[in-house]
Amino acid sequence: MFLLVAALDRAKMERALPLKFGIDSLDGGSPPLFCHRANIKSSQQIIHQSLAEAMHGEGDLLMHLSTMGYKLNYQQPALSEYDFTIGNLFEDLHDGIILCRVVQLLLSDASIILKVIAPSDTHKKKLHNCTTAIQYIKQAGVPISDADGVTISAEDIANGDKELILSLLWNMFIHMQLPLLVNKTSLARELSRLNASAV
Repeated sequence: MFLLVAALDRAKMERALPLKFGIDSLDGGSPPLFCHRANIKSSQQIIHQSLAEAMHGEGDLLMHLSTMGYKLNYQQPALSEYDFTIGNLFEDLHDGIILCRVVQLLLSDASIILKVIAPSDTHKKKLHNCTTAIQYIKQAGVPISDADGVTISAEDIANGDKELILSLLWNMFIHMQLPLLVNKTSLARELSRLNASAV
């Protein structure tokens, strides 16, 4: 069993995509080592769980094993288990994780993922993730206000304000995605042609 755990730990550590490059198993790397529903999420936990009863009273088993060169390092990140499927736009965006993922994909910048807190099971964590997303969106030159000039805050997103969330998504589309879809030269030519025919 020790050999199998060590082999899986080493294989996963060598094949896992570091978080600074994206989310392992979504952006590359290798599939998750542990099931989403499992309580065990690290190689060290396997050893602790397996030997807890048999080696009761021995103290830190992994410390004893490390003196013999047996080291386990893999810890499955919570973000690699996150379900990025959107069922309800407003409920699914309010934790900020999906919004950060959208920003990561639109900007091709995985550094935002390093700042995400997952799971975001408290309002404070959700607010942190939403604040992170807003900062990156602002840096990309996207206006953080709706058509009436109301500023969109991280608190608005975390609270699920539908109107402001839609405004933010629209602004992101207009400023981050639309320029990639429209050929500026063709658009300028078409506008010149229309202006000439109108005169």
